[in-house]
Amino acid sequence: MLRIHEAHPSKLESIEVSISLSLAALDITNHPEAVQLLSVLCHLPDGLGQWEERLPHVAAGFQNFRHIVHLLQKTALLFIAGGRLKVLSPIRHFIMYHHPANHDHMRCLQDYFWDLVHTYGTVPHGPGFIQAKDILEPDIGNIHSLVIHAVHNQPSIEVLDAVLEIADFLY
Repeated sequence: MLRIHEAHPSKLESIEVSISLSLAALDITNHPEAVQLLSVLCHLPDGLGQWEERLPHVAAGFQNFRHIVHLLQKTALLFIAGGRLKVLSPIRHFIMYHHPANHDHMRCLQDYFWDLVHTYGTVPHGPGFIQAKDILEPDIGNIHSLVIHAVHNQPSIEVLDAVLEIADFLY
């Protein structure tokens, strides 16, 4: 599994080898859903807050996602910090490049976040706006990442609506 490209491998090569070793420890042939769930979570640079409540919605197409999270934590491919399920940036980029999420799983993730934007991004200023702000602000980076991904891979009227609603909300 380990190859030496040079006498002194670069930091990037070392990181890639380390991630590859973690994936090998995960035994992705026996746990293909683990890599897919990890790939989906990699699209959330800010991590998934309140993950125990939200993961059933985000990972609706996965069987036994709590066990998958445990496996991914055990192999250090994701971690929990501040109540958020997170993936380190180098791992996120490696997984998104080498193991892209399948369309159906990404659709489920996007639907969840577009629904949040449609529900809370359109709340007018007033008493309900503070709650909407508290719900949306922690996920602005995630929403941005999902918009960029959707625009590049499957632009649609729904994505445009979400962009306009979140832009109005931020304004």
